[in-house]
Amino acid sequence: MVQADSQQAATDSFNKGMKGTMADFEIEKVAETKIMDVYPAKYLSSTNETGNADG
Repeated sequence: MVQADSQQAATDSFNKGMKGTMADFEIEKVAETKIMDVYPAKYLSSTNETGNADG
């Protein structure tokens, strides 16, 4: 997912992000979504609140 003002800018931004990777890809579709903002995830530790890893 990329943020851009136009479809061409979105394609260019995606291609720039994929540059240098070893993954083969093909852009099938560029479409506008209703998603306005994306925030990074905050990962929790592998233990639960009691400190037990098994739940």
